[in-house]
Amino acid sequence: MKQAGIEIEKITVRYGNSVPVRALSLDVKPGEFVSLLGPSGCGKTTTLRSIAGFSDIAEGDIRIGGVSVRDVPANKRNIGMVYQDYALFPHMSVEKNIGFGLRMRNVSADEIRQRAFAAAEQLRLSGFLDRYPQQLSGGQQQRVALARALVVRPDVLLLDEPMAALDKQLRSDMQFELKDLQKSVGITTVFVTHDQEEALSLSDRIAVMHDGKILQIDKPDTLYQFPATRFVAEFVGTANLFKAKVSNVGGKSRIELDGLNVSIQLDRELKAGEVEVMLRPEQIEFGNEASVSLPVRVQSTVFVGVATRYQVTTASRQVVRVDVSGVQSVRPATGEQATISWRLSDMRIYRDGRLEP
Repeated sequence: MKQAGIEIEKITVRYGNSVPVRALSLDVKPGEFVSLLGPSGCGKTTTLRSIAGFSDIAEGDIRIGGVSVRDVPANKRNIGMVYQDYALFPHMSVEKNIGFGLRMRNVSADEIRQRAFAAAEQLRLSGFLDRYPQQLSGGQQQRVALARALVVRPDVLLLDEPMAALDKQLRSDMQFELKDLQKSVGITTVFVTHDQEEALSLSDRIAVMHDGKILQIDKPDTLYQFPATRFVAEFVGTANLFKAKVSNVGGKSRIELDGLNVSIQLDRELKAGEVEVMLRPEQIEFGNEASVSLPVRVQSTVFVGVATRYQVTTASRQVVRVDVSGVQSVRPATGEQATISWRLSDMRIYRDGRLEP
């Protein structure tokens, strides 16, 4: 299957007075898996539909394989698309569902059968070709939808929350299957989701969207560790945010956490003024072994298997979340006084909602 990149250049989509996508630009490299991640109404599905040709763009351009498709109708774009509800035809067998797109392209019956069998084998559906969608599990239905999208040998694959209807365990299993399939086929893929864990586990890069715009696009680990804005920090993972003030003495900055009597000395100089300090729950530990420490009271604990999640409160009644994994030995009980600490290198500092360089 050939690889074709996608170039989105400053597209705007309007529905009457509504503007769900605003001057959005995005380049997806050939063979890359890019996720559009964001809350409901942020414009991610509209962006996907614009690539597919189902939503008209008022401004800008979209190129697939270097060729503009702005004026190309949806049925001529050679796009493979999988929807949230799979959109399988209940009166058709698995074999006929897989071959539907080929029939619309007037491919011969023998070739349709050959390619449908090959796609079914690739997606472990060979034993289900005579069944109907209602006789399949959710995961099997999803594989049928993927086979139908891939059998036409599309230039790109578009996925619109295809795992939203699956239960948690099946969804986790299908994430691995989908990633392996995409890499083995090598097809350029754009995936829409509001599930941060799903995006982090599947993507080569993630574009976080809000209000019709992309706030940040990066590799999953970079996005998580260095969120460019306060919104991204809170949307991708859990963020503990402390209000603070920066002051400067002798070319270095000192950060005072509001109402907590905590002073943090930096080895660099920042602009003086109000900021926010962000820490992930797993970056905080009990005890005072790290660079910065803070007294707290344990409010509640929840065991979630891979970690114990604590909610603790500071002297100013701010709630802080702490994730303790199996390697940490200090585990205070609910109601106890404790000390939390963290490393200076783990702190991210935001001014006016944007990450300080």
